[in-house]
Amino acid sequence: MLAAMSASPARSPTSPVASPVALPVALPVALLLGDPVRLPFAGQLRLAYAAGPARLSVSARVGMEGAQDEGALVLAFRAARALELALHEGLERVSHPDRHALLRALWEAVAAVPGADLGPAEGGDLSLLVVAADPDGIGVAGVGLAAALGRGPTGVAPLVAPGHPLLAPPGRPSAVPGVLTLDGARVDAVIGVPSHLEPTLPALAAASLSPAELDRRCGLRA
Repeated sequence: MLAAMSASPARSPTSPVASPVALPVALPVALLLGDPVRLPFAGQLRLAYAAGPARLSVSARVGMEGAQDEGALVLAFRAARALELALHEGLERVSHPDRHALLRALWEAVAAVPGADLGPAEGGDLSLLVVAADPDGIGVAGVGLAAALGRGPTGVAPLVAPGHPLLAPPGRPSAVPGVLTLDGARVDAVIGVPSHLEPTLPALAAASLSPAELDRRCGLRA
């Protein structure tokens, strides 16, 4: 069981989504930038989940170390699927879902996966971004992120400054990560830059990528 931690100020395969529920705000989709290589999304999963008044959007990458040959790609695929299954099963066990309960269940599920199922680094390379919403608001949490960008009607801009707790190192956290609350922020997507892509950050300035290029880098198709 993860220890509690005080909160900071508050299209690859996608899992089936439970019946949607009415929310006062739209749920921003969680996306992770792919690698600038031939196979940019090795070890990636995306999961959308809804229960009662709460919804989650998750994007994660795990087990992708050296995943540019067939054997390593198979391991990365298996790691992502093991994590996806664990997340879905953990979320299904929440009896009174709100965004806080779903976030805690998600992190507990991450912690419970056997390391051997998560690739050569046993989950030490995990990058995960989650956006959670219920009628009371929207929260963002993650690990293994060098930057978190919000995309909205006026373009793309960083959600937090360097050094913010949201930009945690990769791997499975030993405590429940804090949550950034999107108070009044109008975003339709939260885009995470995995930690190992930090050297590319200067090229990700808000004005440097068009919406279409950003979608392409996140694996979305028009």
